[in-house]
Amino acid sequence: MSITIDTTFCKGCELCLTVCKPGALKSGTVRNAKGYLPPEVDQDKCIHCGNCEITCPEMAMTVTKEKK
Repeated sequence: MSITIDTTFCKGCELCLTVCKPGALKSGTVRNAKGYLPPEVDQDKCIHCGNCEITCPEMAMTVTKEKK
């Protein structure tokens, strides 16, 4: 499973950071085309709960299950 962030939609509100209990998301350091700082993901810390995806007001987060 993995988290994908569509940086075109992200407005850097950081709501996803507040609901990420394992701390897999952190403040971004690279600005998108609109000047916002999308979060960065540590895939190893992610427990794939989907809270970030549900919380994102811009629907910029996607938690996907990898195909085997």
